[in-house]
Amino acid sequence: MKLAAIGFVVLLAFPGFAQQDCTRTLKGTILESKSELPVAGAVLTIAGATQEAISQADGQFLYTVPCSDSLRVRISHLAYRDTVLIVNTRENHTLKLLLVPEIHVLNSTLLIGHQSSVRDASHIERLTAHELERVQGSALADQIDQITGVRVLRSGSNISKPVVRGLYGNRVVIVQNGVRLEGQQWGTEHAPEVGSFFTGDVSVIKGPQSLRYGQDAMGGTVVIQPAPIRRSPGVSAEISMLGTSNGRGAGSALRLDLRPAFLPALGIRLQGNGLISGDHRAPGYYLDNTGKREYNGSATLEWSRNQWNVQAYYSLLNTDLGVLSTSHIGNLTDLQQAFETTTFPDTAQFRYLIRRPSQHVEHELVRIGGDIPLQLFGKLSWQYARQYNLRQEFDKHRAYNDSIAALDLPALQLEITTHSGELVWHQGVWRNVTGGIGITGNSRKNTQEGRFFIPNFKAQAWGIFMYEKWHAPNDLWDLDIALRYDQITQTAYMWRDGTLVNPHQDFKGVSGHGAVHMRPGKDVAISLQSGWSWRPPGMNELYSNGLHHGAAAVEYGDSTLNKESVWSSSLRVGYTPSRIRIDMEVYHMQFQSFINLIPGDQPALTIRGAFPTYYYTGVPATLYGLDANIAVPVSKGLDFSLGGSILRGKDRSSGKFLSQMPPDRLRASVNYTQSPSIKWISKWYGSVSCEWVNKAWKVDPLSDFAPPPKAYVLPGMQLGADLLIANQSVAVHVVVTNLLNSTYRSYLNRFRYYADESGTDVQLRIRIPIH
Repeated sequence: MKLAAIGFVVLLAFPGFAQQDCTRTLKGTILESKSELPVAGAVLTIAGATQEAISQADGQFLYTVPCSDSLRVRISHLAYRDTVLIVNTRENHTLKLLLVPEIHVLNSTLLIGHQSSVRDASHIERLTAHELERVQGSALADQIDQITGVRVLRSGSNISKPVVRGLYGNRVVIVQNGVRLEGQQWGTEHAPEVGSFFTGDVSVIKGPQSLRYGQDAMGGTVVIQPAPIRRSPGVSAEISMLGTSNGRGAGSALRLDLRPAFLPALGIRLQGNGLISGDHRAPGYYLDNTGKREYNGSATLEWSRNQWNVQAYYSLLNTDLGVLSTSHIGNLTDLQQAFETTTFPDTAQFRYLIRRPSQHVEHELVRIGGDIPLQLFGKLSWQYARQYNLRQEFDKHRAYNDSIAALDLPALQLEITTHSGELVWHQGVWRNVTGGIGITGNSRKNTQEGRFFIPNFKAQAWGIFMYEKWHAPNDLWDLDIALRYDQITQTAYMWRDGTLVNPHQDFKGVSGHGAVHMRPGKDVAISLQSGWSWRPPGMNELYSNGLHHGAAAVEYGDSTLNKESVWSSSLRVGYTPSRIRIDMEVYHMQFQSFINLIPGDQPALTIRGAFPTYYYTGVPATLYGLDANIAVPVSKGLDFSLGGSILRGKDRSSGKFLSQMPPDRLRASVNYTQSPSIKWISKWYGSVSCEWVNKAWKVDPLSDFAPPPKAYVLPGMQLGADLLIANQSVAVHVVVTNLLNSTYRSYLNRFRYYADESGTDVQLRIRIPIH
């Protein structure tokens, strides 16, 4: 990152109310000047003060300061020159601070401009800090479900994964703390191994920038970054608490940051959390064996000085998940009855105890990396990471042999170890062009024990990529280009007819994306993207053969599958007349061979019970869709928003619509935010929302074991406030989902055959930052 000057403009100043201790609230937003994207981790300090403020993921900060005619507030950030503001804090202030990255230091500039809703050639959707606060403790998929066009694929109440543009699993790359997540998340019920707390920034990237993380990011890339470590000497902490009514869940988390005064280049972070919940409840009955346990911890050491930076990171995730017991059925007659039944007797009792069938998941990540400044030639970033993932699946039925049953062994155990490395040169800014080039490599080894489902395998991959972005001097054009070349080899090891075989596959190819962003007027922004991506078939798609306990299904792979490739294009338009914001995106994806998991003709009867059967198959397919949003300010503090998405998938060989595609969705909300003249409340908000999900009517009725569920409507509400209690800020959020306790089933839930969705859930979240 380059040295920069900071220009700022005071957007609004208003008289404060008298306080006996004479403190004022200094708040605002810190943005990059060109893209106007938020800057997280900027630190605001006052000489001699013990407290500081840090800009959040959405760039916002809130700082309680003493009254003064000319208070000196220092703004610090690793990537920018320290800057001092002189502010009259006899009044409250709302500031907009614009960071101006350049090679050379520029003079401070007064920047006043109109912000378009579409600001970059690559499509990047971010959750604001306040949006993240309201979903802390939820699974990753549920967090980003707030973004239009992102859906959630579920297997019961606890297991979920994100769906972007109708794609999930191997087609959506997840990056956590700079490392591409490598785990057993390829299956429909293998949730990403990501903790529920302390997410500092979550973004979904589609377009050229997604190639930075892999050639297989066909749906997009989900990037998860922790909040920046404390930059100034001292100690700070954050306490988070969660309570849920449905499942009677409770969780808490603690994050501790330390930067010693005698060694200010060293930053230390320790964090941990625990979460427990019992059986969820659908309207009228309990969902038996749907409890959850989660225990996570991490530690970070960072050394930063004169733009040099080295960071070591370690994290361990531990999760136990109950699998809905009624999804494991003993015979075909009862299974068929489950497909046809819509009412259930209230026979199950609430339990915290997790019983079979269940899952146990561990994920360990070790990362070391850093930045090396190259002055006018940019910087060099490097990292090495090791990931270990353990997944155990426990059958509902124990072994008939009592001595073996006493060992409580899993029916299936999968372990995958991944070593990965990366070296990236980020070039400096030259004639409005930025970019870089990098090389990546990884090696994976998977072993399985117990009943066969997928084979042992080894895989190696390396790739080289480059990206360039040109920003026109007249601020009317942006151009993004990214290219990538990858080679991937994978070898399976399995017994076939008493002989050990090791089928080997080699894949290589080029992927590329380009995007152009135009601003034909101050109220209009247009982005056009197009590109080519590919991926090899996963080991589950090639060689699955047997019962998948977590999904309560029998799955079969196809060893003849070839690599999957897609040509995708999208057009995005943003229109911001006055204060109204309208965003619309249409996209089209043309697959040569779309690998899809489709239901079979008949369920399978095994010694473990009767289960639906699914087959992986490759077909030429087309996916196309529309995502749209509109936000309208009704009055001061009151706004209305409406967002919706439509997606269709069609098999070009048969002309039939694809199954398992997300149905149409429309979501509306009314939001009110106010900063009252009350000493102990800095801000409060209220929101009422309503979501309508259509029946998946563009589906072949004979392509599934049961017809798609009916359309449903889900109202919800949120209330929250930022409190100031004894000079300590406390954020409180109350979120209510399924407000009317509606009975419904989701087409994207693999367990919709067996039970309804969860009923009303009241969630209480409390966050206490301590500086």
